[in-house]
Amino acid sequence: MTVEEATDRLDKFLDDAALARKARIRVIHGHGTGALRKGIGEFLAAHPLVEKHSFETEEHGGKAITIVELQR
Repeated sequence: MTVEEATDRLDKFLDDAALARKARIRVIHGHGTGALRKGIGEFLAAHPLVEKHSFETEEHGGKAITIVELQR
């Protein structure tokens, strides 16, 4: 999956999560080369529905998973 494909899907997922009044979502992008992790992080940093984002704890996946807190 390319970064563009991933962010297109993530944008729809964020809209759906906001409509469902979710406070937090998890994005599983894996370890790989880090391209998805970087691209998704940049996308989330600029997204208007996102309050903040951070990596999961090491015991629960670490940098392979991004936790996203949505705006209220």
